[in-house]
Amino acid sequence: MEPSMIRTDTRVRLFVAVPIPALIQKNLIAALNSFPQYIEQTIDQERWHLTLVFLGEVENPRQYWSRLTKALPQAFMPTISITHIGRGLQRDQLWAYAHPTAILFNLYRELGQRLRGMRFPLPRQQYDDFVPHVHVANLYPMARGIGIADAAVTTTFSVRELLVYRSVPGAHGSQYATEAAIPLGA
Repeated sequence: MEPSMIRTDTRVRLFVAVPIPALIQKNLIAALNSFPQYIEQTIDQERWHLTLVFLGEVENPRQYWSRLTKALPQAFMPTISITHIGRGLQRDQLWAYAHPTAILFNLYRELGQRLRGMRFPLPRQQYDDFVPHVHVANLYPMARGIGIADAAVTTTFSVRELLVYRSVPGAHGSQYATEAAIPLGA
């Protein structure tokens, strides 16, 4: 996948994430039916992803593409299991939580090591811990103080590539464009 035509003199908001396949999206939509009285807005499915690393506002990102998009060696294709939907660390959000397996953490760590080796100017992280999740909906403000039971979801998918997304703020939330792919494999 070729990176889009980003001007070299601009700053671009980027992140690396796992795309969510269409079949998994259908399972998550079905599980969201457990929360109709709490959901103010469902996030557009095209925006669903599992962020591994937020790269921040990157100046001249094209200078990093060749090193960033090299394949990440894997003994086999990693799998991700979505276990449940529940309140996120952001109290006004519903998250679909991924099981924090060693394989998923290794992907996260390998990507971090690559970025540090490239001396990529990473921003400070908002959270100390990596909490693998997909932001699927926003809650009504009145739901912030209410206990909400999680909804079980049992779905697993394999990951063949990571995507580098560009985030563009808009009137109805950020829009995402795929800039590059990072293949996984031997």
